[in-house]
Amino acid sequence: MAEPDFNATYQRLGIVAQVFSPSAPISRVTLFAGRDQQIMRAIEIVYRRGQHGIIFGERGVGKTSLANLIGEFVTRDDKADTPPSFLTPRVNCTASSDYDSIWREVFGKISYFETSGVTQLSIGDFASNLGEKKLDPGIVLRTLDAIATQTEFIVTIDEFDRLRDSDSKRLMADTIKGLSDHSIGATVFIVGVADTVEELIAEHQSVARAMMQIQMPRMGEDEISGIVKKGLARFNSECEDFQLAIDENVLGLIIFLSRGLPHYAHLIAQKACSVAIQAESGDITTSHVMHGILNALEEIRQSTLASFDAAIYSAHKNATYFETLTACAIAQPDRMGFFAASDVRIPLERIRKKAIQIASFSGHLEEFCDEKRGTILQRIGEARRVRYRFTDALVQPYVLMKALTEGKIDQSVLAPQQTT
Repeated sequence: MAEPDFNATYQRLGIVAQVFSPSAPISRVTLFAGRDQQIMRAIEIVYRRGQHGIIFGERGVGKTSLANLIGEFVTRDDKADTPPSFLTPRVNCTASSDYDSIWREVFGKISYFETSGVTQLSIGDFASNLGEKKLDPGIVLRTLDAIATQTEFIVTIDEFDRLRDSDSKRLMADTIKGLSDHSIGATVFIVGVADTVEELIAEHQSVARAMMQIQMPRMGEDEISGIVKKGLARFNSECEDFQLAIDENVLGLIIFLSRGLPHYAHLIAQKACSVAIQAESGDITTSHVMHGILNALEEIRQSTLASFDAAIYSAHKNATYFETLTACAIAQPDRMGFFAASDVRIPLERIRKKAIQIASFSGHLEEFCDEKRGTILQRIGEARRVRYRFTDALVQPYVLMKALTEGKIDQSVLAPQQTT
């Protein structure tokens, strides 16, 4: 019996780790899938002078991945067949960020050059000449204008929702408005977790006309399928001696568990492929997906675990919080992740194997919106129009994976819902 080739196995696992990227935003166009509408809108923004963009949506829907690749999606009009020339400085906001620190980081990522003969030498970055005075929109606009005379560039300010300083938000709005009014040749994209533009730019509505909206809803089934298929195709092109294949039923399981979130599509696909490779199986099976989920659960962030534990805790052994929460995770949401109590009833009936009235679990839904249960759900609407959504979108697939691995549900419960 031949000994397993561990070097070949490790190489294959390394390729899988590259083609599926759950822990970091996508940074290569060759690995990006879906979002055609949003890509076209971003390209339009870059080429429309004086226009800027705001990319918003739930956590985990791929906002940063799109923003990372805008510079690669666009090409110059005069040389459409050549790689894009855009510089793309990107910064991430934190709770301690302010207007001054954001723009100093942006300018610190853009070098200026001195030409000596045919050689260009970098002699510094634009942040080095700004001095210690706090930056204001006037200074920022003059610096951006100076840079724009030398190169085309796209500035991405990510995680803008984490910016707490209201003055910094106002100054940022003033800056974008100034860029638009003076038609300065730079494009700014604001990226953040929000359901509406207003949540990101607050009361600064004067800047709205200068910013085109790019809403990032959850992905459709075809787009999630595209992530998995594109990843497998990339793997197979780089690994000629070992090929991976997946049938539609197994692919459908990954699609369902991902709940429209590319983060989980990458995570589950990566883990399932890794299990198949270690088993030296070219066909990815349901068993590989299930074993992969066990491995995936070990990588879930602590905040997700804490929220889940708070939601299902009860001193009574017959409590059904976990069952209700699982039914919420199975319920078919709209493209923004919201579902109604009536959407929860059918999966809960499947889980408990008996008829259920909404009144019997509506109290759980309300409790899930309370701090005592980790505010795992958020509630919108009044009276008969109440809808719910997982506060952190990434918790929803976790609940499903946890329920499957603990035997709370089986795959039959995940079958398409039909009204009875």
